[in-house]
Amino acid sequence: MTTDLQGLTRERVGVSRKFGLIAAPLAAIAYPWTLRAFNVAAVESLEPSRPAHLALWLGAALFLALAFAIPLVGLLASLRLARIAGPTAAERRAELVALIVVAAPAIYTFLGVVDYMTNSPLPDEWAFALLWAVLIIAVAVSPDRPCPIASAAVAPAALRVAHGVAAIAILAVFLGFHLVNHLAGLIGPDAHRSLMKSVHAIYGSAVVEPLLVAVLLFQVASGSFLASRHLRASADPFRFFQIASGVYLAVFILGHMNSVFVYARSWSNPPIVTDWSFATSEAWGGLIRSGWSNRLIPHYAFGVFFVVAHMGAGLRMAMIGHGLPERWANRAMIGVATAAFLLALAIMLGMCGVRLDIG
Repeated sequence: MTTDLQGLTRERVGVSRKFGLIAAPLAAIAYPWTLRAFNVAAVESLEPSRPAHLALWLGAALFLALAFAIPLVGLLASLRLARIAGPTAAERRAELVALIVVAAPAIYTFLGVVDYMTNSPLPDEWAFALLWAVLIIAVAVSPDRPCPIASAAVAPAALRVAHGVAAIAILAVFLGFHLVNHLAGLIGPDAHRSLMKSVHAIYGSAVVEPLLVAVLLFQVASGSFLASRHLRASADPFRFFQIASGVYLAVFILGHMNSVFVYARSWSNPPIVTDWSFATSEAWGGLIRSGWSNRLIPHYAFGVFFVVAHMGAGLRMAMIGHGLPERWANRAMIGVATAAFLLALAIMLGMCGVRLDIG
């Protein structure tokens, strides 16, 4: 009797542990459906012919919150697994898959654009689910034997410096203008278009734009290499956040380039002007009403948040590298991340139709 109970207990523990390894990608499968549910509730609550119901507003808020929570589930799951001192092969693979879950909003948007361009018979929700199913199987079949982890190799100093310098260049030439441009959406589409016409002459010129694209691709490649070197170096939450935000940005940048340069400028006939109307899907009813474009709400929001917070993480490492107290560096990163959150919130409110009355 005792042996049977012990065996049953071990079996239950094993099942529980396996579920823990795949919980993050399982949650990711639900991501498109949370957005669909949000769209249904939001459209019903905005219907002028029907009285607004508190239940619909609360439902829309709940489903949107669930969509935003899924990348955070991936971040927390990957960090928890990274703290295991002697991981098995299954735990190591689960950590990497959970890290990919952080990029779920960017992956879903990327897949949606590709699905539309290729006229795929497989809906993007199911292509997205298939991706996570494959990754879940990859984790499930991984052996439970210990996975030797080599000591983290020191990334070349020159590459780290180049990655940081390139980030500053992107901020100065493009990103700063781009974020301020989107903030102008709080005033209105005309303000956004007017400012874009001015700043696009800087980063959209025939000389600067190809260089900007090359630098962005360098950031994706160099950042991926640096992340591979540092992933197991430490379970420090600040450093791990830097890696996770970099994973999101790598997918976001590639997907954004695909949407602008391939879909809008090359595939579409006639080419689409990538202005305020393109970003907010005005032709499809806006980000909230469009059943396809509401995926852009978390996609853009996390993009803005992570790009600024990632720079804050880089600032933290630079401060530590120059001998400043770690607590100062941590506070600086938290401050930048807080500002990134407020910036992302303001931009998304503007893109979803909120306007500031400055008249």
